[in-house]
Amino acid sequence: MSAPAPAPGEGTGHEGRGVGMPVTAVVVGSGVLGLVIGSFLNVVAWRVPRGESINRPGSHCPVCETPLRPIDNIPVISWVLLRGHCRSCGTAISLRYPLVELSAGTLFALLGLAIGWSWTLLPAFAAAATALVAVFMAGDRIRTSTGRSPDPEGAGRRWSGPRSRG
Repeated sequence: MSAPAPAPGEGTGHEGRGVGMPVTAVVVGSGVLGLVIGSFLNVVAWRVPRGESINRPGSHCPVCETPLRPIDNIPVISWVLLRGHCRSCGTAISLRYPLVELSAGTLFALLGLAIGWSWTLLPAFAAAATALVAVFMAGDRIRTSTGRSPDPEGAGRRWSGPRSRG
């Protein structure tokens, strides 16, 4: 036996939210994905300005170059468990790393809450939204790490017009 249909003019509270996926699962899943994306953005922001590959070598301490163990590479949790220090050499790990991960996790969770899960949601829309968030966060992370834009002479200047130097 199924639940009675809502009376005309009454909604279920889930209109436009898709079917079959609890909102909590969408928000938590989106948040976890955001934490992972945030971790990757940290790699991009650290390596790209230095001309390093984002693929190889794997994650490692920039001081002692010891490769990180999988347990030491869990977004936010590893930083907390290691008390913000490298397991091998004890070098402090900047608070910016877990903050970027938490920011991305929060943004993705909010995106999941706002959009919800829908089997009819176009995969391209989800990918574009994710890529947009990732690009803006990577650019911001690079600016805060280096004090310079990742593309100072690029499209942003062309679209915004000349800038005053004084």
